[in-house]
Amino acid sequence: MAAAARPARMNDGDARVFRPRYSLGLRIARLGLPIVFFSALTVAAALPIQLPGSIWLVLFAMGVITSLLPFLIVRDILLVERLVIRRFLLPETVLTHLEIESVDALGIVAGGRRIPLGRLKNHDDLAGAVKRWTAARTLKASGGRAPLAQWPYPARGIGGYASIWGIILGLISIVLQPAWLHVDSRWVMGVVFFCVYILFVYVLPRRFM
Repeated sequence: MAAAARPARMNDGDARVFRPRYSLGLRIARLGLPIVFFSALTVAAALPIQLPGSIWLVLFAMGVITSLLPFLIVRDILLVERLVIRRFLLPETVLTHLEIESVDALGIVAGGRRIPLGRLKNHDDLAGAVKRWTAARTLKASGGRAPLAQWPYPARGIGGYASIWGIILGLISIVLQPAWLHVDSRWVMGVVFFCVYILFVYVLPRRFM
């Protein structure tokens, strides 16, 4: 009897990895939008002429959308000692089997909060994989095994990511500063940097992680 396709496969020893699937449009945006944004930003900065403010406004909007992509798309999900949601350029979200409440099309409900995973095309596969993993972890815990060891994978901080985008959007905001706003451009950049940092470090993680 032929073996059924598995949404999660063994990888790196004991690590069971679930690979999310997204729509073609979202996958193109994930790869294409950063390339288009940084290419356009480089060209705009290198041109010897002053570009209209509307173009810089479009670049600012593209930068905001590009910076938010890692919060909207999941790279993969590890089903090991803990359930680990890994995103691009952002810290991992680590959950135990006791925290998992349900999995649906909108994400994972754990610890009384919902963790969005984007519009997964294979969320049913994820729900099945998490159900099997939770049952296995519960059975292992009931056997009187030792408590979970400290998570061995290094977690990356989000502060560096927020700082980079704070600088990029802050520099663009200087170009967008209207002539009637008689404020030192360093203050404009500082305010934008501060807002981006607070948003990325304290607001978005509570919503998406």
